[in-house]
Amino acid sequence: MRKNKFRKGLVFAIIVLFVGASVVPSISGTIGNLSRRVRRESTDTLSRDTIYVDNDSVYPGNGTEENPYRYIWQGIENASVDDAIYVYNGTYYENVVIDKTINLTGEDRNNTIIDGGGSGDVVHVNSDNVEIYEFSIKNSGNLGWQNDYDSGIDIRSNYNYIHDNRIYNNYLHGLYLRSSSYNTIFSNNISNSHVGMQIVHSCNNNTITGNKISSIGGTGLRFYECEFNIVDSNTITTTNYSITLEENSNYNSIYSNSFTFNNGYAIRIISSSVGNLIYHNNFENNSINAYDECTNTWHNSTLQEGNYWDDYNGTDSDGDGIGDTPYNISGGNNQDLYPLMHPFEMYFILDIILENSEVDECTDFNVIIKSEGGTTIPNAIVEFNDELKITGLTGTVHFTAPQVGEDTYYDIIANKEGYTGDTETILVKDVPVEFVSTFMFGRIINLNTTGEHITFEAVNVRAITLSPFSFIPYTSGELITILKDYTGLLGALFGVQFIFATCDASIG
Repeated sequence: MRKNKFRKGLVFAIIVLFVGASVVPSISGTIGNLSRRVRRESTDTLSRDTIYVDNDSVYPGNGTEENPYRYIWQGIENASVDDAIYVYNGTYYENVVIDKTINLTGEDRNNTIIDGGGSGDVVHVNSDNVEIYEFSIKNSGNLGWQNDYDSGIDIRSNYNYIHDNRIYNNYLHGLYLRSSSYNTIFSNNISNSHVGMQIVHSCNNNTITGNKISSIGGTGLRFYECEFNIVDSNTITTTNYSITLEENSNYNSIYSNSFTFNNGYAIRIISSSVGNLIYHNNFENNSINAYDECTNTWHNSTLQEGNYWDDYNGTDSDGDGIGDTPYNISGGNNQDLYPLMHPFEMYFILDIILENSEVDECTDFNVIIKSEGGTTIPNAIVEFNDELKITGLTGTVHFTAPQVGEDTYYDIIANKEGYTGDTETILVKDVPVEFVSTFMFGRIINLNTTGEHITFEAVNVRAITLSPFSFIPYTSGELITILKDYTGLLGALFGVQFIFATCDASIG
């Protein structure tokens, strides 16, 4: 509580006499790999000519928007390199061969249908830099495993971009790549009876991301003699194998995928396939989660995080989201050294941890950023009271609560690229200040006025009170708050801040 003030003029005169012989201190001195997509979208698409196809048009047509071709093969035959072919909704009963660089776009992937009629490949790509999207592609041939040309899409070229298609009811392969590299297969829904995707014979550096792949009686994704491919963020459901790597399929990266409801192995690695990296995947409801008879890595050594296994029976004694004991991979000597205790998605959701939900004004407090899985998150950006800080290796940052006139709620916001952010609320409490009438003189710094208060830090300050009498030096940067209705001098001289005044003051 605020005490009664002296009659300041009288007090000031008395204290000046008291300290007349004194010497006033001198006043001086800051988480598909779809680079292909970005590159393609950055090109000048306005320079392309667009050819239109509509099977409801009047034959023969001329490929214009008003008078389109009736068949896709006509559009391709009459296209120049880098032209765009736009196909209106409808069912197109044909086998499409793409032998030049084009952009082939359907109006809507559920209603723009290419039907192979049970013969050969539905779409066969021989040229590089082809883009195909927004189609339903179905009914390839059914001549069996000896015929390579029985696929929904068959690719024998490089740098293609296949995305946002429905590829289903194709006999042998939904999508087939042979000696085909640097392709991006993104956001397709592939459903097939034998193999969802077959990738064989020197198919390297492909990116397969964000697809839904299912196979009844077969394999979701099969690699044979392929290296340096990336498989991420796919959902694969089969009745046999989700992924197989065979015959020197080396140095592929498989991460952030979900393998569910497989009656066989979710991942099987055989036949001298080595150097593959498998981490941040979910293995759930499979007959056998994994088989590896070769030498591969089933965790990320830098992150010290592995995969989520629904049959892992280890413990997490320190609560960091990582199992205390390794998960053994059947088939050989491979282990996941850092098994996840929760599905991998939880490790990409930020969680703000506060020691207390409220804090006194002008006091320090810590904010810890973890994932929902329990791992600490470095390099996260944390915002509080318009101040930004970046977490270190322990996921911790320090803030100072502001001075408030009343209890006030503040948001704490955490973000990191590739992660889902989080927001927490903390209450900053107003702490009543007790003021004492005093005479104060000396050197100060960081003079600041806020509302009815003036604050500064002591450099070499003396404070005298009469009731009870005290004479106290402050020389260690103590925070001093006084009321604005002081009597005396307070300010700066020759760039040096000082006080020589009677005032109501609170220290600390």
